[in-house]
Amino acid sequence: MKITWTTTASLMIESEGCILAFDPFMEMPLDNAIDEPGRPELAELYRKADRVYISHGHFDHIYHFRNIYKGTATPIYGTAEPMKTLERDGLDPGQLKLIAPGYRETFGPFEIEAYQARHCKFDLPIVIKTLLNKRTLTHLKRIREISALRKLYEEKGEMLFYELRAEGKRIQIMGSMGMDPDTEYPVGADLLIMALQGRSDQDEYAMRFVEKLRPKKIMLYHIDDSFPPMSGEIDTLGFEINTKKQGITSIKPEKGKEYEI
Repeated sequence: MKITWTTTASLMIESEGCILAFDPFMEMPLDNAIDEPGRPELAELYRKADRVYISHGHFDHIYHFRNIYKGTATPIYGTAEPMKTLERDGLDPGQLKLIAPGYRETFGPFEIEAYQARHCKFDLPIVIKTLLNKRTLTHLKRIREISALRKLYEEKGEMLFYELRAEGKRIQIMGSMGMDPDTEYPVGADLLIMALQGRSDQDEYAMRFVEKLRPKKIMLYHIDDSFPPMSGEIDTLGFEINTKKQGITSIKPEKGKEYEI
């Protein structure tokens, strides 16, 4: 399988010529109007996907679907809340495929399974640090715009954790740093793709999920400054050291670079 991280929690995963996209997004740089996507060249890349899967309905996961998939026939899979949001955004209801935890399907070389997950619980120190950041205070208009988007693009507890199986390998995808305590997840995947953001204690907090899932290798994402000033580049060194102590290699990927598993 070939895996490409493009930005935020956006992935392209390919096997035997079949391409799946997860949470396609095109960034929101401060020098653009909020409705003018950054990195517009990504739209062409994302349109190559045979199917699209959504982890949850926050704006930094589905806002740019209107730019990418409106007017196409690309099937998009997700839970009820993002499906409702995308229909409001003008996508064709016929291309929106409702799924839920327990979903399991074979598509091309892929076996795709979805589990209930949970969104990361932001802690107070990270909220205060973000709000009092100098860049935040000098871009209050953008903060108001993002706050409005957060209300329009809600998650409402609908969060999916995906496992893909192809070519004798297993890949797990966490769109946010959280798991459902009542769900039994398969362990020992060849690769866990894990969001690392939203906590001041991220290096220790994330390890609780690593210890439960026991992956052979980890690829980090959602670690970039893709919707400033609310986002920022994430320092992953502490987490990488923690996983190395457990005998697990963590990869901090380069945007647009293709990785093979």
